[in-house]
Amino acid sequence: MQIFNFVENIKLYSENLFILISYVLVFNLINWIFLGSILNIFGIYPRKLLGSPGIVAAPILHGNFQHFVSNAIPFYWLSLLMIAIAGELDYYVILCIIGLISGLLIWLFARRAIHIGASALITGMYSWLVCYTIYEPSLLNGIILGILFLYFGFIVIGILPEESHVSWEGHLLGLIAGMMTYYYLYDLMNYYEEILIGITEIKIWMMRHMMF
Repeated sequence: MQIFNFVENIKLYSENLFILISYVLVFNLINWIFLGSILNIFGIYPRKLLGSPGIVAAPILHGNFQHFVSNAIPFYWLSLLMIAIAGELDYYVILCIIGLISGLLIWLFARRAIHIGASALITGMYSWLVCYTIYEPSLLNGIILGILFLYFGFIVIGILPEESHVSWEGHLLGLIAGMMTYYYLYDLMNYYEEILIGITEIKIWMMRHMMF
């Protein structure tokens, strides 16, 4: 049943993801062709106040079509995996948190350069999925973990400094952001659930006593 739901979720949400990625591509095409990539100045520039808007904007901005495609493909498939196991609403919450944490870490610790692209977000999604599948063991999660290592293991290689124009520290900090999101959000959600249970028990107790 779990695997069946997983496949159904992929069928259901793949079109929405394709539309989202298409919108981002159109935005970048306008930036590249008509604006001469001028909007890329709104990427993350570490430890400068003017560079802080990039914490939000950087995952959308890309240097060229090759850069975009290299991020869009893993983003699409990792998103499907996340939605299939976490649900659409939780997926967007997790995605936003990973994006904000990774962006903030880049702004705080990365080298002085304009950092653009969704690479940090993608490595964060990857590490979140790895953490989830390890700490929530099941047949489905075991299959997903195997897929992550077999087909997306190249993401981890991206944390190694190779080319000067590649934000390898963004990849590394994104990996850390995904782990932080899993552990702290997991604890927060458990705490939130405990509060809801407590409130429900109080309501039941009050209703019982009010009846008498």
